[in-house]
Amino acid sequence: MKLELTESAKGKEFGVLLAEKKALSHVLGLDAEIKKIAQREKFEAKETQSIFLLNGALGFERFLVVGVSDKNATTEKIRRAVGGAVRAAQFFKAKKISFLSPKTPSVREVEASRAIVEASVLANYSFQKYKTKKEEKKSLVETLEIVGKFSTSDEKELHNAFLVCSNVNMCRDLINDNSQTVTPELLEKEAREAAKKSGLKIKVFGEKDLRKMKMGLFLAVAQANTTPPRMVMLEWNGEPSNKNKTVLVGKGVCFDTGGLDLKPGASMETMRYDMAGAATVLGIMKTCAELKIKKNIVGILGLTENLIGEKSYRQGDVLTSMKGLTVENNSTDAEGRLVLGDCLYYAATAYSPSLIVAIATLTGSVKGTFGSNVAGFCSTDERAAEKLMHAAGVTGELAWRMPLNEDYLAETKSQRADLRSTNKNKTNGMIYGAAFLTNFVEEKPYLHLDIAGTAFLEDMPKAYLEMGATGYGLRLLVEMLRK
Repeated sequence: MKLELTESAKGKEFGVLLAEKKALSHVLGLDAEIKKIAQREKFEAKETQSIFLLNGALGFERFLVVGVSDKNATTEKIRRAVGGAVRAAQFFKAKKISFLSPKTPSVREVEASRAIVEASVLANYSFQKYKTKKEEKKSLVETLEIVGKFSTSDEKELHNAFLVCSNVNMCRDLINDNSQTVTPELLEKEAREAAKKSGLKIKVFGEKDLRKMKMGLFLAVAQANTTPPRMVMLEWNGEPSNKNKTVLVGKGVCFDTGGLDLKPGASMETMRYDMAGAATVLGIMKTCAELKIKKNIVGILGLTENLIGEKSYRQGDVLTSMKGLTVENNSTDAEGRLVLGDCLYYAATAYSPSLIVAIATLTGSVKGTFGSNVAGFCSTDERAAEKLMHAAGVTGELAWRMPLNEDYLAETKSQRADLRSTNKNKTNGMIYGAAFLTNFVEEKPYLHLDIAGTAFLEDMPKAYLEMGATGYGLRLLVEMLRK
């Protein structure tokens, strides 16, 4: 899909007008046929209401009026309305969709237009790599036209939104693909290509390097791998005069069997997406470089698999981390926190960051609490937590803060070793994962984002996201970093 910004519609194939109730009289005055149908169908611009003219209106072959809200529109309500409009355009195999200036008095035009761009790019995505029958492939829109009068800064904002969401779709491709294709080796290759194209610095530590660094937790998980593990560092110095660095650490378990604590078949079916944290960090770093964000940001990808074989690591064994802390391994299916533990310690000691953010599909617990609508997070830094919540409101990628206090930290202690990898009572799993990992950040400000529920839609699609990978977290954290 490509983006075109224009003051008057050039495309005449499929036109769309978004409206809320406050602007209904203006909308009805645009075209007699629209007014006639609206009166007959009692159209009030409520959410999910629409008017569709096959014979067109305002010079379009097909024209769609979509209701946004009967009270106050929001950018998220606009995104949801856009999702339906894009699906309609796909159904009619339209190659170009033209959104007229939205009639949403509750939302500024540029903000509404940004929401239109975001939802259009996200809704126009479909993973069809393995579809062999042409008639079963979804027809995608090729051109997105936004009609309006925009300043130079507004145009830049819209093009930036287009770029961000295009990178979200890149992440979705990686997460949706086969685990035998998207291996640690492939993700390293993708990181190198992104670095070359966008001006990122890159450094890769292979298995021998990890052994020299004594990353005992990370290497234990990787013992039965078919592809050697590696840790990839991407660095963007957008403000060289500033010593502050934000480090993002992504869990990249390219397939998770659960190890010897084997997952049930149904739970294992989607475990190719257990590298979503690393894919998101890769996408964030690429985006920050392309947007030339004036921040210093490091992305660390901990890449491995958690497979079964003669060399599989075992439940009950005590492992030694890079930090020197020993960990009683209570479950081989709690592998993500082991990979992250060593990566976080490296991040804290190698970069002395002003903030560390971990992004991981870490626990089923967070999914059990929030489903696929909201991610859970814990933070030792109030300012970072506030920034994340603000970014969630802007992007619609929702997150909810969970507590992280001394009582939870005390639960991580082990009788046999320094730490337990899982908690004894098998509850509060999401919080326990965050508490466990605080032992490795060297008291640096830390934010832990668990995306296990939001990274992949298994049950039903959403308004502007199809089933499968969502790319959750990229828009959220880029917005947080930009502000």
